[in-house]
Amino acid sequence: MTAAPSSILIADDEELNREGLARRLQRHGYETTLAENGLRAIELLGERQFDLVLLDVMMPEMNGLEVLKFVRRVDSLLDLPIIMVTARGESEDVVEALELGASDYVTKPINFPVVLARVRSQLALRRAVTQVTHLERQLNARNKELEGTAGALSATNELMTRDLDDAGRVQAAFRPESPLEVPGGRASWAVRPAGKLSGVSV
Repeated sequence: MTAAPSSILIADDEELNREGLARRLQRHGYETTLAENGLRAIELLGERQFDLVLLDVMMPEMNGLEVLKFVRRVDSLLDLPIIMVTARGESEDVVEALELGASDYVTKPINFPVVLARVRSQLALRRAVTQVTHLERQLNARNKELEGTAGALSATNELMTRDLDDAGRVQAAFRPESPLEVPGGRASWAVRPAGKLSGVSV
């Protein structure tokens, strides 16, 4: 069964930038959705799930840093990777973006091989985290099953121990309290328990 393509949201107010980036990512098998500003990006993020966001810093109405801050209230860095797109020399924006929870950044003018490498890296990390989380859930469920089984075995063992103790007391009641008396002779007996039940008479 072929896995569904990763979905990427591209938010950029410059049409040529977002359209060009979308076409190039689609050629590499990614599904893309476009947002022309920060408000539209937030609307789309509320409507459906994405695997990754490419978010331009400089946008009207609501810039990329404001969108990032808003999104991080809901989705953690591991839940939704966000790569910021910033102009060269805007180091303050890069620092603030990373402090706000950006996963990575790329600079304009876009170097597509760099963008592609960072997109692949972030998506691979997200898949790895998702797999580890899934395995942890499976392990926790298995541990709970084993705890339940151990509890049931312990209860059964206690019940069997009580039943054997009761049976041992019943068996002991059938042993003679005094040695056998035989005319012209003497007899004695002893019992060596083989366990909680039975024994060997001598």
